[in-house]
Amino acid sequence: MKKFLLMLTLVSVIVSQSMAAFVEKDAPSKMTIQKEQLIRLATMTEAEFEQASGQQLTGMGRFAFKMAQKRIKHNMNADGTFKKRFEKRLNRYYGDEGFHIGGFALGFFFGIIGVAVAYLITNGDDITSRTKWAWWGLATSALLSIAFYIIIYSSM
Repeated sequence: MKKFLLMLTLVSVIVSQSMAAFVEKDAPSKMTIQKEQLIRLATMTEAEFEQASGQQLTGMGRFAFKMAQKRIKHNMNADGTFKKRFEKRLNRYYGDEGFHIGGFALGFFFGIIGVAVAYLITNGDDITSRTKWAWWGLATSALLSIAFYIIIYSSM
């Protein structure tokens, strides 16, 4: 019974990880939401910020708020978009790197060699997404191998 529950848990984790590829595409991404919030913060007054955050701004808080607004406005173009350098920095921290089936398959089926291949492939895809999912594929493969090893050799 314990083995069955362990296998059921492992299968459910794998399925939930792989379902990330089928997330609805019409929903706004994290990156879009972050950009909208930064634009809103750049145009917000202190009173609006205090009301939205529910906190009273003190001397240092007011200074930090003004500096953040200045930095955001400095990194915005006149048309309301962000400068390329700032955009890259935002993508690094808040970027959406959805499920990458190719990277996952490389790590899952070919192990550490597949991860190395994921680093070597330099086509138009984002390399960080592919390599991240290659590592996830390797970890999933390793966990499944360990689970099968324990199940098979514990029953002998």
